[in-house]
Amino acid sequence: MPVPGLFQLDAQPRSPLDRLSQRELIAIRLFGEGLSHKEVAQRSGNRADDRAPLLALHL
Repeated sequence: MPVPGLFQLDAQPRSPLDRLSQRELIAIRLFGEGLSHKEVAQRSGNRADDRAPLLALHL
């Protein structure tokens, strides 16, 4: 029964994906499309030898 002046909130458990940065979520999507580490790094504008292994370690 609604109570005037109060709001009802429905809580949901947090997903582990909620803790990832926007950059990590993009990398996951690109890996899912079949891109290699090097291709993911190139698309994100980073040197593949600097960033691609780090991204993979965080996923």
